Amino acid sequence: MRMLDTHATLSGPIDIAVKTEAAEDHTLASAQRDQEADRRGWQRVIDDYLVEWGRNPDQLEDEDLAAPSSKSLQFACNLAMDMRDQGLPAPLRVVPDGEGGVSFERRDGAWFQSLDVLEDGSIELVTFKDYRVVSRESIG
Repeated sequence: MRMLDTHATLSGPIDIAVKTEAAEDHTLASAQRDQEADRRGWQRVIDDYLVEWGRNPDQLEDEDLAAPSSKSLQFACNLAMDMRDQGLPAPLRVVPDGEGGVSFERRDGAWFQSLDVLEDGSIELVTFKDYRVVSRESIG
């Protein structure tokens, strides 16, 4: 099987990806994560990205892409604070989804997860293995 030379992807082009550096590859698969580093990573996501995007949403506007809505940013901040307080691993990236929502992304080898806070405040967890959807769950 060979890859096609195309611009089409599952999510479409992601023009505004932000690598948070909140998690590093060697920590994603580690059984003994540094919980304080995860806490700092979540706090960085909240302060440096979600809050800043809320202050200046115009920085994320593009012709065909909508910036995260204030509702989705509020839900994303609350979710990030809950995950931080539970000691869960920080995301590898946080990105606007282009439709008014926010996605937290994690990768572990062939596995990839996207925790999506949609514009209406609902939350969806999508899990991929080798770029194929394994599960899609509505969380709230």
